[in-house]
Amino acid sequence: MLINKFIEKRMAVLTPIVMAIGILGSTYIESIAFLIPYLFAFMTFASSIGIHGKNIVEVARSPLPVIICLLILQVIMPGVAYGVGNLLFAGEPDTITGLVLAFTIPTAIASLIWVSLNNGNSSLTLSIVFINSLLAPLFIPFTIYTLFRATVMVDVGQLMLGLLWMIVLPTLAGITLNTWSGGTLKTKWGLLTPIARITLLVVILINGSVVAPYFKEELSMKVIFVTITVLSLAILAYFIGYFISKLMKFPKKTVISVVITSGMRNIGMGSAIAILYFTPAVALPVIVGTLFQQILASIFSKVLFKRGIDKY
Repeated sequence: MLINKFIEKRMAVLTPIVMAIGILGSTYIESIAFLIPYLFAFMTFASSIGIHGKNIVEVARSPLPVIICLLILQVIMPGVAYGVGNLLFAGEPDTITGLVLAFTIPTAIASLIWVSLNNGNSSLTLSIVFINSLLAPLFIPFTIYTLFRATVMVDVGQLMLGLLWMIVLPTLAGITLNTWSGGTLKTKWGLLTPIARITLLVVILINGSVVAPYFKEELSMKVIFVTITVLSLAILAYFIGYFISKLMKFPKKTVISVVITSGMRNIGMGSAIAILYFTPAVALPVIVGTLFQQILASIFSKVLFKRGIDKY
């Protein structure tokens, strides 16, 4: 559909524009923040109807790339973010928590777009997204509780319940229905995809309204420093995915999938979790990550894949 292609091609431009509108109109927009869990559950379902049960079975025969990617996403990057956070923001547990949360949330379904554009392994990508999303209710609370139980107050039970409602159930519903339909559900319900893209923009709009005080009242060096830190960590994630994939001597298509899924995060989920269960100070590092995610995916597609991987 035209609207879907329009949003996908201009996501890197639309994201900061929508966030700016959310910041400027925060007085009116913040009141609809209660819609976030419902909006995100819908986005998860709409994204999952493109996954077929056979995709999971195919990848299960060779699980090493999935395991490597999960280690990068859920162990290496959260650990690096925690270390960097304590080094640069000592005594600021909310900011450190936000950095860790930004790199603990699972990879994004949007990574499939960039994997497809670079001729990567789409089945592997879908499987990584599926498995990582299903494990999110375990990974996220465990990581936050293990690292911050003495400094950050969070109801782990409510967090797990919220993730179950927003991620696990919609994902299983989407995959089950698509499998029963013989893989034709995405075509039959094609209208869901552009609606999901618009829904993501609405979530970003609400996110902007929540962190508005940091931009409208105290656009300080700290906000700029947090943004630079998140950007640097996001760049590092791509390189870690790339070099580990090369070290493991994965095939070209597998390398592309691992790199993209290692670098991209489900910013809608992260923002929803941060807003629902944490303070705005925690949400800030997560939300600023929305500003450059699509841009980074585009840059690394050109720098690593067009000039790097294609040479071997």
